[in-house]
Amino acid sequence: MVKMNNETKVSKLKSIRFRILAISVFIIVVTIALILLANNLFLEKFYIKQKEKSVVDIYNKIKMVYINHDKNSEDDENNEIFNVNDVYFVNTLSEEEQNKIDNICENGGVTLLAEDEKSCIEYYFGPAEILKKQLDYNIYNVSLDGEYVLNYFKDNNRNDDHVIELYGCINEKHYMIIRVATQNIKDSVDVFNNFFMYAGLVAILLSIILIFIATTSFTKPILKLAKLSEKMSNLDFSTKYESRGKDDEVDVLGNSMNNLSNKLEMTISELKTANEQLQEDIKIKTEVDEMRKEFISNVSHELKTPIALISGYAEGLIDGVNEDPESQKVYCEIIADEASKMNKMVKKLLTLNKIEFGKIETYPDKFDIISVICGILGNTQIMLEENNISVVFAENNSYMIYADEFQTEEVITNFISNAINHCMANSNGRKIIKIDVMDIGDKVKVNVFNTGNPIPDEELEKIWIKFYKVDKARTREYGGSGIGLSIVKAITNSMGTECGAVNEKDGVSFFATFNKPKENDNDSNN
Repeated sequence: MVKMNNETKVSKLKSIRFRILAISVFIIVVTIALILLANNLFLEKFYIKQKEKSVVDIYNKIKMVYINHDKNSEDDENNEIFNVNDVYFVNTLSEEEQNKIDNICENGGVTLLAEDEKSCIEYYFGPAEILKKQLDYNIYNVSLDGEYVLNYFKDNNRNDDHVIELYGCINEKHYMIIRVATQNIKDSVDVFNNFFMYAGLVAILLSIILIFIATTSFTKPILKLAKLSEKMSNLDFSTKYESRGKDDEVDVLGNSMNNLSNKLEMTISELKTANEQLQEDIKIKTEVDEMRKEFISNVSHELKTPIALISGYAEGLIDGVNEDPESQKVYCEIIADEASKMNKMVKKLLTLNKIEFGKIETYPDKFDIISVICGILGNTQIMLEENNISVVFAENNSYMIYADEFQTEEVITNFISNAINHCMANSNGRKIIKIDVMDIGDKVKVNVFNTGNPIPDEELEKIWIKFYKVDKARTREYGGSGIGLSIVKAITNSMGTECGAVNEKDGVSFFATFNKPKENDNDSNN
């Protein structure tokens, strides 16, 4: 079997943690590259557009000041004009209006020059001389398609700085030029890009650390799940996934694996149980087949001798081997005796078969077993006397049992018959059968002892098997079939009691137990 740690080990380059880290770093690098590219391609244009928009906004604000001025002024023709170094000025705007324009220009960072239609300066903010030259040039050389014209160009007078210039006309009598200087945006972009690259490298390093920490928090439980699945593949269902209480996808997967583990454990347990049951059934079937074969063999063997005797003597009668009437009578008696033995054996086999398969009807009742034993001893009195056997049995007490009386009689009869057939003289020259009845809790035990040879210890358990005979010659002598003790065993098994045999000094004891009546057992048959 492959070790678990080899199965669950993942190459670092193929791990989810490395993939997430690589993808995240790649996204950050691509993002930084796109930002740098956008800066180089679009930042300058964007900056110029924003500046132009700012200049236009300033123009519109100043325009509103002039429009309101024109509405409120009665006549600007009488305004005083004065000359300063050959430059003409006219006081058109009020002090308040001039302050408004000052604030607008100062906040916007622009320079401004405004003239009337006579080229007299109405207002200026910044270097007036440079702006006037440019404004006069525009008035005579630039045609306006609308209210204003925007230009972006390099100003050679300002160290290669670029400027945005707006030239416009208000109400066809106020000419205006607005100028704002712009820094060299390319240098600014280069500086920004360099800074952004350094910042990006720091961001990448920090991201690697943070992503490593973050991925560890969910790759660890995934590795635990991998180890759990490895144990499950080795049919070890003892380990379970412990939820982190986050109810996320990993917890859901872990709980699903716990359910799978429980179901697999239950299913495999059921399969093992079913397999064990199947093995037991196969074993029982094999034993039944062996028993059937053995039964057929034993029956064939037991019937072989009487059939051979019957056949031999019958042929002798037919062939007239002996015409003496007395001899013929002996032949007929032998045939009748062997037929009787076969009939008894078949009946016993049928009885045993019914008991073993539960097909025999039983009628349990309460009765005194002492009276049953006395009846059996009375029926066997002649056999006891013929064999010169002494019986020791105390009839003083009464022992009530709850059982089928016929089956109980069958058990005791088999014990006593077996004792008579195997009883031999002891060391004192006496043949004795001793019957004891005793109370053992909720059972009554009947013990039948006979003097004689002991049964070999290795055969004590085999005597209950059908057709088994310890002494085959002696069994044949008294006409035994080897079925009587099998019937005893089957009856006690059906009653839920027990039977057995024990070697004792000068003989062998056979015993069987019987159930006592319970409170709910009545005298009527069930």
